[in-house]
Order: sequence, then structure tokens, then C-alpha cells
Amino acid sequence: MFTTISNKPSKVLSPMPNKIVDKKGEFTFSQDTMIYVEPQFSQEAETFIDLLLEDLPYKEKGSGENELYIKKSKVKGKYHLEILEDKITISAENNELVFMALETLRSLLLTYGHTIPCCNITDWPKCEYRGFMLDTARHFVTANEIKRLLKAASSIHLNYFHWHLTDDQGWRFPLSFDEKVNKESSIRKAIDYQEERFEGGLYTEEEIKDVINYATKLHITIIPEIETPGHAMALLHAHPEFGCVGGEYEIPTTGGIFKDVLCVGNDEVIEYFKKVFADVARIFPGKYIHIGGDECPHERYETCPKCQKRMEENNLKSAAELQSWMTVQIAKIVTSLGKIPVGWDEVLDNTQTLGLPKEVIVMSWRGSQGGIEAAKRGHKVIMSPSIEGVYYDYRYDKSNDDEHGQYWGESTIKMSYDFEPIKKEMGDDAHLVLGGQGNLWTERVDFGRDTEALYFPRLVALAESLWTEKKNWEAFKAKRGAIEKRLASQDIMFWSGNWS
Repeated sequence: MFTTISNKPSKVLSPMPNKIVDKKGEFTFSQDTMIYVEPQFSQEAETFIDLLLEDLPYKEKGSGENELYIKKSKVKGKYHLEILEDKITISAENNELVFMALETLRSLLLTYGHTIPCCNITDWPKCEYRGFMLDTARHFVTANEIKRLLKAASSIHLNYFHWHLTDDQGWRFPLSFDEKVNKESSIRKAIDYQEERFEGGLYTEEEIKDVINYATKLHITIIPEIETPGHAMALLHAHPEFGCVGGEYEIPTTGGIFKDVLCVGNDEVIEYFKKVFADVARIFPGKYIHIGGDECPHERYETCPKCQKRMEENNLKSAAELQSWMTVQIAKIVTSLGKIPVGWDEVLDNTQTLGLPKEVIVMSWRGSQGGIEAAKRGHKVIMSPSIEGVYYDYRYDKSNDDEHGQYWGESTIKMSYDFEPIKKEMGDDAHLVLGGQGNLWTERVDFGRDTEALYFPRLVALAESLWTEKKNWEAFKAKRGAIEKRLASQDIMFWSGNWS
């Protein structure tokens, strides 16, 4: 079972509130509890009750009538949660902060049950952006499984979900105008099988909207990603004319980087993606769209007549600069739709001629240097460096061959906890860092629920790093029993190895 759980809220909550005082006494939440909510917060209260009852049924009889008040505050950027023996009061200036307070209350109830210790909390987020990414292209993850992850992420105050929808191994986003891609690019031969077995899947528009609606109730914004110009083999399988050499393109059954990418010299590719991103912008209400940009080989551009012509027309000095040209075009499409483009840090490369549009947010994954350089150039930044404990397809323990995960990488729980998105080299540019994100690529994930044990408890450690201003690793480790109890209460699978 779980290790010893303290009776002091300050010793069990994660993310650790930025200001918390433990108090004497207890409050019992039951059917007798009266809930008073100012009208603008009614949706948050309803969502809180729905989430709580999924994992902790009402206690039929309390110790007498008590009350929960949810009201507006004039205090900027913070929520207040006070738990007394007969009354709980939550106040904040906006709906998101009220919901964060309710999620803190839910965490206490999942830890202790219906009777929780009294305390006084004033809390606020350290980082504006606190995210996690799931690759559903390499292995399809159902909409219901994603909603389970969103619920767990909400409980630790994460507020962005980066949904990786297309890659070499699969196209998961439903296009309103192209049934050929919907049908042919979403299925591939199953990995590790010699016989003709197939796997994959395509989300329906209704499923995506259901996930969006659920995330919205949790105050989580979804960032959809459509890869360009590399990682496009699934699309090329349905549309070989979009490649530089034509012919047949097979959807890969393994991970890797493939030399066949979108032909940057083909005007039809640009026109096609105008329609793709119009569909994406229509369905996803969030302000960001991720345009990919990572791991794009330029080998095909060297000998492609159309690409060579594009180079000449734009006075580009190398084939590598063609990717920069493509980034500019895709960024224009996204901004014309009223959205903000986000790209992996390769979008900074080979930009000496055309530059990188200022509105592009750079997601730094090849280490911290991309984020440092992006901020220096005046771009907003999201930090997600693979070598700093935020890549969750890596093993918890690199030496353990029995673990799931990529054998060449290691992301320990402590590495996740120690991660800091702002680097000292940024100096006065540090204000451009929005926050950080944990990523899970699914080349080695066998089925949807495997994602849970790869995320947790590392994602809890990352969440505290992005929320709490004064972290303490030893104090966090001491909360292991409470953290695992909350995950188990939500039926979330988690890794149970050594935390040290």
C-alpha cells in the first residue's frame, strides 16, 4: 500500500502551494454540505462535483450542516482557499483560478477522504504555460484515454495539452475535404509482426470536439500539431505527388527520420495545407497551432527540380533554407486564420535569408540552446529539452531493461523535479519564456494505458516545478504516499520504482 501520509495539508499537496498554513480542526464534506456559488463560477462548481463523485461518492451523513462558498475576489493572479471546521471559502478574480482552488480541494479529498484537515492557502502559478504532449500518431490513443489523462493533469494544475496528431507513422486528424487521407494515412502494418496485421485509427470530428469540451471544463487549452515539412510519410502514402520523387511511399512501421518529406517547391502542397489548417482552426478554439518543423532532412531538395527552382526564385543560398521558406508560408497560413504558430526549435535554423516571423513561438527540445537563442531574437519560448528530464518516452532507470521506454534515454523523477524553464543565460529575455512541457512519444508504447505509467509520477514532479516558486526535493519525496494515493483514487497507473 501507500507510505505514511501526514495529517498536515502542507505535507501532502503537490504542486506545493506557494503559501500554506496548517490549522487545527477538520471539515467533513457530505450531502449535508451547502454549496453557495456566485453565478459566474457555476460551471467550475459543477465540474468539481462531477470529478469528485467519479472517485469519491458522497458521504451520506456529515457531522452537521457546513458550507462551501465560492466567490469573486479583487486580488490579482491568486486564489485563496480557507478550510475551517464549519466552512470552506474559495475566492479568486477569475474562473481559471477558482477552478485551480477547487482542484486543490479535490486533491485534499482524494488524499484524506470526506474529512480533511483545516488549512489556509494563498496560491498562484509560477509559470503561465504548464503543459504535456502526447504523440497519438505513432500509436493511436483513444479519446476516452486522453480524457483520463486530462483529468489527472488538471488535478496537478497543468493547463495545456499539446496533441501530436500527424507523423510518419499515422495521420489522426479528420479532414473534411480528403477521405483518401482519412482512410489510407491512418492505418499501417503493425510493428513487430510479420503477418499482415494492421493498426492505427482516425479521430472523428465528434470525438475531437468531445475532448475539447472536456478540456475546456478543466481549463486546459489544447494545442493541435500538424507536422510540416518533415515527418510526412503517412500523408505521402496517400498523396505521393506531394513528395520530391513521387512513386509509392509506405507508412513506416518503426520510428526514425526519413528522407522523403514534403516537396517545398510544389505549390499544390501549400494550397493543400491552407485547407488542412482551415479545418484545424475551425475545430480547435485555442489560440495556438503547432506546425512541427523538427527533424526534416534536406537531401531530396538538393536534386528536386521544383525545389531548386524555388531556391533560385527566392535567392536562397542552400537547400536547407527551403525549410525556412516553408515555415514562413505555413506561419502566414496559421496567422491568417487568427491563430499563433508554434514550432520545434529547428524553425530557428537556416533563417539567415528569410528570418523567422516574430509571431512564431519556439518550443525548445534539442536542449536549452534553442530556447535561449529564440528569446535572444525576441520570440516567446516554451521549454521542453529532451535531456533535462521532461521526455517521458525515456526510461525512469536507463539500466533497467525490463522497463518500457527508449533504452537510450533516461528521465528520472528528480530530473523532472529539478527542471527549470528559465536559464540564467537568458538574462533580460527571461520574460519571454512562457513555461515548460513534458513530452511523450509513443514508438514504444504498446497500448493507451501504458502512457499513464510513463507520465506518472514524473508529470507530478514537473507540475510542481512549473507551479511552485520555492521547491524542495526532499519534501516532495516525502509526499510519495499521498501522491500515489491520489493517482490510484483516479484509477491512474503509475511507476512504482525507486524515487531517489
